[in-house]
Parts: sequence; C-alpha cells; structure tokens
Amino acid sequence: MMVIGWILVVLSIFRAASCSEIGSADLPSSGSRVASLRPQLQELLSRSTPRDKKVSLAETLIDELRNDPAASARIIEEVIDVLDEPDVKGLLSMVKFALSEYRSNLRSLRRLLVDIILPEIQRDGDEGEQDDLALLKDGLKLIARVLPEAKSARALESEARRRMRRTSPKEMLTRTPSGLETPKYLVIKRTRRYEIRQYLPYSVCETAMDDEPYRTAIDPARRRVQNPKRYSAFYRLANYLFGGNRRKESMAMTTPVLMDFTEPRPSPFRRALNAIGVGGRRVRMSFVMPSKYWEREGGSKTPPRPEGWGVRVRYVEPQVMAVAYFGGISNKAKVDAARDKLLLGLAKDGIDVEDPESYTLLQYNDPFTAPWMRRNEVAVKVSWPPSTRSFLKK
Repeated sequence: MMVIGWILVVLSIFRAASCSEIGSADLPSSGSRVASLRPQLQELLSRSTPRDKKVSLAETLIDELRNDPAASARIIEEVIDVLDEPDVKGLLSMVKFALSEYRSNLRSLRRLLVDIILPEIQRDGDEGEQDDLALLKDGLKLIARVLPEAKSARALESEARRRMRRTSPKEMLTRTPSGLETPKYLVIKRTRRYEIRQYLPYSVCETAMDDEPYRTAIDPARRRVQNPKRYSAFYRLANYLFGGNRRKESMAMTTPVLMDFTEPRPSPFRRALNAIGVGGRRVRMSFVMPSKYWEREGGSKTPPRPEGWGVRVRYVEPQVMAVAYFGGISNKAKVDAARDKLLLGLAKDGIDVEDPESYTLLQYNDPFTAPWMRRNEVAVKVSWPPSTRSFLKK
C-alpha cells in the first residue's frame, strides 16, 4: 500500500508537470484523455490481438512514454488511477468497463508495475521528482517490451511471478541471450547453493570504473541523471568493440558483462586512507572478446589495440570459479547477499577461496530486459581440488 500511495503522489506531480509543459488550455479533461488512449491499450493487452500488431502498439507506447509528457500522463493515469476512480457519470459504460477483460488486464499491469518492476528499479537516495517520474516510465517501458510475446497482461503477470521465484541453474540458463558468444566452462560440481566451474581461457577488454557501479539506468539516454562514471566505463568498452581501435574493426557483442571487485583489506593504513576518501575498493568492467581473439598476446590472432586511453585487452588464464546465481536487477544488496551466501556455502563444504576480498559480478542481459528474465551471477576463484587441510577443517 505504501508503494501505491507513493505512485499516486508522484502521479499528481506528473500531471502538474505535464500541464505546465504543454499548457493547461491544450490539455483535455481527464475523461477524454483516458478515452482517447483506451482503444490502443485495449488492443495491446487483448488476448486476441495478433503479435505483429502488438509489437507496433508497444513501440508506439514506448515512444510516447519517452518523448511525450502529456501522453505519459495519460498512460500512467490509466494504469494507476482510473481503476480506483472510475467515471461515475456514465453508469452503463462504467459497468461494462468493470466487467471487461481490459480491466482485469489493467489490474495485472498495475501489479506488475507496483509489486515487481518498481521494487527492482528503485535506487537508493533521493534524486528528485523527475527521477521518480522516470522510474514510473521506465517500469512501463520494460513491461511494454515484453507484452507482445505474452498472451495477455494476466498471463505475463503469472509468468513473471513464477520466474522471479525460480533461480535454479536450469531456469537461469534459459535466460542467457541467444546468438552471443560467452566464455566456455565445464561444471565439475553442482549443489543447491552454487556451481564449481572450470573455465577455459578467454580474452576481455577492460577499463577501470568508480567504486559505486550499481546505480544503473534502464534507459541509457538518461545517463545524465544516473551514474556517469558507470556509463563512461560502459561506453569506453563499447566504443572499442564497435570500431574505436587502431584497425577500425567492429566486433560482435558478447555476454556477460563482467565487473571485478577488489575490496580494500582491513588495516590501520587502509582505514586511514578511507577516512580521507582515498583507497576505496577497485572495480573493473570487462567485455568478453570474440572467441577468435582468445589467445595470449603474440598469437596469430592478435586483437586490435585500443585508441586513446583507459581500455586494455587482457588474456584470462584457465581458472576454477565458484558461482552463485540470482535474478532481477543487480544492486549492492543483492550482490552482497549472493556473495555472502556463496562464501558461507563454500566454507561449510571445505572449499578454499583464493582471495575472499575479490569477486566478480556477471550480468548476461541488456538493460532493457525485464527483471524476471535476467541472469546474474557472483563468482569467486577457488582452489580445486579441495586440499586435505580443507576437509580436516570440517
């Protein structure tokens, strides 16, 4: 209920902002605004609308949410507000509306937004009213992108709730994007809590980034109100991969995007540095290189050298990693929880972690993927096979 109340407050602000932007004289009444929008939403949400038509309607909806403040206000009003305050002037139309498939689908759409999407994309801190409005629009854009593949909004809600609860390896593998190269590995041990993987060598292009990398925007076009350092890291790598190199060679995108974290080791000197804002944890972002470049430097297939500064290519030696899955949109709380659970499970099973202060976040999906369709992993490097000393600890 608190989330719904927050949405309604933001909606009132959103209406006021829309009115001021386009002029109150040009803004039609609430009833006429909703009535003009309803046919398109009815078609998009209907079970009987062909997929191609739904794709077109979804693209129009996303475009309006991105570029038209007045249309955004109408869409949000229909999803959030009209169900609570129906037009009492037309009793017959109200009864028909209350009994329609459309009303049921709108309720599912609202639950998707309030119960699943918004809790996932809310960020820490108060970034102002415009950012709150952007959250609402981002949430609806995420839903609109997947609606054409669902029979209806009700079917989509059911699928989303089911998949948010499931984090098994089998389920997570279905969330891996098709057609993209990914590092090759062999699973040598699997438990309910983690997998032990033997990774074959591969290469990455990497760059340093700031130590607060989690505040991710759903729409990169709005990166000005997000974490610009995270996006500068992402775009440095993307620029290299898509032709910003000495050969002007454009390479294929791969998955996952890697973030390597090295936490500062506790010591009096380190604490003194942290106290003056120096010496925090180190974070690197990496893209996996296409497989034709998975060779050591000096091999027959040398990757192109980066242009400018900040990007380097690195060969990753074969390694054994312990990996834990989690779904949804990555944030610090989720990553920390997954890492702590992974380390606890490894300790109970007597498996040595080479460096408990270092770990890797693997994100397999693009920022436009719905939370229930995302595959994320936390990985730490382990010693394998486990030493006799480790088993004696048990």
